[in-house]
Amino acid sequence: MFDDDSKLLVICVMLRLPVMIMLQLSIDSAVSARTYDCTDHDAIHLSIECPVTEPKPVPQSFRSFGNADYDGMNKFLEDNPFPPICHTNVNTMCEELYQYVDKVVETYVPRRTRHRQGLPPWISAFTSNLMKKLKTQKRLLERKPTSYRKAAVMKLENLVTESAEADRKDYQEYLMSTRNTDVIFKHLKSVNKSPILPKQIVSGDKVSTLVHEQVDIMNEFFHSVFSPKQPSSTFDIETKNPTLTNFNISVETMHSFVSELDNNKSRGPNGLPLAFFKKTSRQISVVLNKLLKVIKKQRRIPDTWKTAAVMPIHKKGGRRYVQNYRPVSLLDIESKILEKGI
Repeated sequence: MFDDDSKLLVICVMLRLPVMIMLQLSIDSAVSARTYDCTDHDAIHLSIECPVTEPKPVPQSFRSFGNADYDGMNKFLEDNPFPPICHTNVNTMCEELYQYVDKVVETYVPRRTRHRQGLPPWISAFTSNLMKKLKTQKRLLERKPTSYRKAAVMKLENLVTESAEADRKDYQEYLMSTRNTDVIFKHLKSVNKSPILPKQIVSGDKVSTLVHEQVDIMNEFFHSVFSPKQPSSTFDIETKNPTLTNFNISVETMHSFVSELDNNKSRGPNGLPLAFFKKTSRQISVVLNKLLKVIKKQRRIPDTWKTAAVMPIHKKGGRRYVQNYRPVSLLDIESKILEKGI
């Protein structure tokens, strides 16, 4: 079935001469077609083609805050201070703040593809390109296996292994020359780090190997364990309404809070890492101070700060069993700064 305005290209291959005829099809009670009398020969073959162009998939990318231009970012924050429009609604002002920060991040923080994001930090650009070529050759080998392509894959595999090993040695020699124990132990921790979830997750009789199914199993388990089984009983207890007016955070105090934050703090749902706040601590403190003044005046916390990213942490026993995990809530860095001030 076709719509009223749809047009199809009809190619009629005639006995002696191919003729292209455009048909206008209209769907009413019956199908009527208007043809142009281009020839008096009868058609021996009729083919209808309706080309459909699918959009090319956009490769997923990530922000590389480790390679950001923080000098240019600090200069931009100084020359273009945060101009809030709404001073009466905490959620609106918080949204304006994130739009302002997103503009800064879009300008000064480069993007990385998923391929680069999943590689260790010691992999060089040359090795990364070799890995991409190897992936392409493997895909071609699966489509049409030939001895030439098989030899090319084997050659690239050897090159990738040798290049990655050389990159790792150079990176470790550089770390040892710095004599920075924090960076060295961070590297050793990343080398020995295991994935968050194993290949299989077992919950009762369920065994899942797909990521989205594992996430559903984790959500069901955490909800069943940490949600109250029955509503708690209520008592008539006199309580005072909590307020957010008994704190005062200046720009300098906020700057010290940001500088004292633990370097192992994970980013929250908004995706801004601690490195962004530490490298721009003096300028970003001025921006956050405006929002915290409105929070104190309105006695409300932005709704986005009440949302957390839940990560499963393995505590004991086998990593395949869901009951051996506990949830950890990751909050935004901004909410942690307010927490230190209160």
